[in-house]
Amino acid sequence: MPYTSKNELAMRYYPCVSPCTAVRNLRLTLAQTPGLMQALEAAGYSKKQKLLTPRQVEIIEQHLGVP
Repeated sequence: MPYTSKNELAMRYYPCVSPCTAVRNLRLTLAQTPGLMQALEAAGYSKKQKLLTPRQVEIIEQHLGVP
């Protein structure tokens, strides 16, 4: 599976806003969802990365649902 950009994933979850706002909303959601950041960090996630691994996308979808 290819890597997914954070921007692309954010637009899937927040399709009705600008890409910048979508990424901001996704970052807030990741930080506010209990257990999600811990699971992502265990999978090697860094807040500064622009590409998400397939495993990181899977973790996000497990916590937030598939967009």
